[in-house]
Amino acid sequence: HREGDREAIIAALITRTFHDRVIVFAQTKKQCHRMHVMLGLLGLKIGELHGDLNQTQRLDTLRRFKNEEIDVLLATDLAARGLDIENVKTVINFVLPNTLKHYIHRVGRTARAGKTGRSISLVGENERHLLKDILKTCKVPAKMRIIPQEIVQIFRNKLEELEPDIEEILKMEYGEKMLQTCETQIDKAEKRLKDSKTDTSNAKREWFQNRNERIAEQDKLRLDPHSNKKKKVSKEEREQIQKMKSTPKTADDRVKFEIQKVARFQTRQTNGSSSKRPRDSSSFET
Repeated sequence: HREGDREAIIAALITRTFHDRVIVFAQTKKQCHRMHVMLGLLGLKIGELHGDLNQTQRLDTLRRFKNEEIDVLLATDLAARGLDIENVKTVINFVLPNTLKHYIHRVGRTARAGKTGRSISLVGENERHLLKDILKTCKVPAKMRIIPQEIVQIFRNKLEELEPDIEEILKMEYGEKMLQTCETQIDKAEKRLKDSKTDTSNAKREWFQNRNERIAEQDKLRLDPHSNKKKKVSKEEREQIQKMKSTPKTADDRVKFEIQKVARFQTRQTNGSSSKRPRDSSSFET
């Protein structure tokens, strides 16, 4: 019942025990970037690798990690396969992944080419079923470790002191990102204006329907009566939608969001596999 301690445990592990050649896997891009800011404020050499970065930034992060310019790489499942990075000593799972297959891909980043390595996973009550599957397939006996609560509390207090700075940095980065997006849109609009003035071949083609005419034509061709009225949403549904849209504020909320994402993926996978019909061999007979 202390899911919010995961960030403090990660900080304690990296600061006290595992100092270099570490990959930390998180479930979401937001959590990955937040830990990048958080551990950077603690004075650690950190890099991040996830889908919000462009190709140049990803390659630069990988180069720095391979050249040992950074000690810890924070990543999503984007780095779980297809990357051959030598001398990775430790892999840490902030949250257990979606499936056993994903887990194997993650921990496979260490102990490559016959070398030794460590895999550490933070496991809560909701992840016991996947832990059992891991223990069944694990050739080396797994060991349970508990960090003393006094140490976890020390790092939790440190993170609470850093929380205003973390929020300020994230707000500044969001503002810069929005400003860059606006500048890109302005540049595109200016380019279109210049092209439209110089090139007359891109004139508006009048024989195509506009959006309103297309919608009116579709309504005429409908076989059943169609109303454009929006579906009424109850108060409970509105609150649930609002909760899904709102960003997690506390450490407990962030971890719950990560675990919920894993659960949604597992539900989607099971529903997809159950809906597939088995092939009938008789249909292939000639």
